[in-house]
Amino acid sequence: MTFGYRRAISSHPQREGLRSPREATLARLGYGLPIIMSAQDPQPPSSPSRDAVFGPGPVFVRWTPAVAEEYPELVREVEQFDAGQRDAAQQAVSWLQDRSLLVPAESVARLLLDNGHLLGFYALASGATELTRSQRRALGASDRRTQPATLLTQIARDARAPSGTGGQLLLHAIAVTRRGARQIAATMLALDPHDSETAHMWKDRFGFRDSAGPGPGRYERRLWIPLSS
Repeated sequence: MTFGYRRAISSHPQREGLRSPREATLARLGYGLPIIMSAQDPQPPSSPSRDAVFGPGPVFVRWTPAVAEEYPELVREVEQFDAGQRDAAQQAVSWLQDRSLLVPAESVARLLLDNGHLLGFYALASGATELTRSQRRALGASDRRTQPATLLTQIARDARAPSGTGGQLLLHAIAVTRRGARQIAATMLALDPHDSETAHMWKDRFGFRDSAGPGPGRYERRLWIPLSS
């Protein structure tokens, strides 16, 4: 399995350090999971240490060709990742295994690890979402129908992961999105549900809302939640 691997030209990324009490607060979100990102730094931080990747306790690590090359154990974890039999889960696993390491990246993936075991992952990309006039008014946004968004392009938890793992993944994605919005504007976190069943899950369990229309090439409406709430 190749994982769409292409050698990265840039230096090793990754272990994302916290720089201030405010960032530490955003990092916690009730779960004590560090945000492994340094959005404010123009240069990528150093590669994560082996102790950080394989130590006890949950931690997020950005998944890049440099990390895959340095830690083949994580490549095996990705190869063995099993998110269950639902179509949406299978699609996410396929993306993780076949496209997550493409350069340039179409989405940036983060792995949730505990003692080096892969519990789940999510991926983010920049995008836009169409909102109705009433939605824009409630959001306090401009009158432009298309609003800047960060897209949650992929998310899945291992079928053997403990309860609450999905919520941890989403909360971390929201925190990273809020921090990234200080650098590249985004008024919401949005996603394209795989099917109507998945759409109902996002709306019922996590409060996502219908947008004004579907994403490109999709049938289900793009879903969103505001970053300000």
